[in-house]
Amino acid sequence: MAAKQRLQELFAKYDTSGDGVLSEEEMTAVFEAIGIKKNKAQAMFQAADADQDGTINCHEFIAWLTKQRLKVGLKQHTEGAEPG
Repeated sequence: MAAKQRLQELFAKYDTSGDGVLSEEEMTAVFEAIGIKKNKAQAMFQAADADQDGTINCHEFIAWLTKQRLKVGLKQHTEGAEPG
């Protein structure tokens, strides 16, 4: 539960307009903070915008971050695995 709350707080931090959704501009700030290059930002935004309404709501944000975290974890796990 604490992790979800931290993600909600992170969402609120980047929702600089306070409208309850992240615009592409606001998400660009998120991408920059986690090291995603601007040339990949549009594709990442579209991937995070599950309902394709042009904004990212908190649920989409949390789902996207969780999915990205799993991808990174799986990649690190498989890269670190020793051949059997």
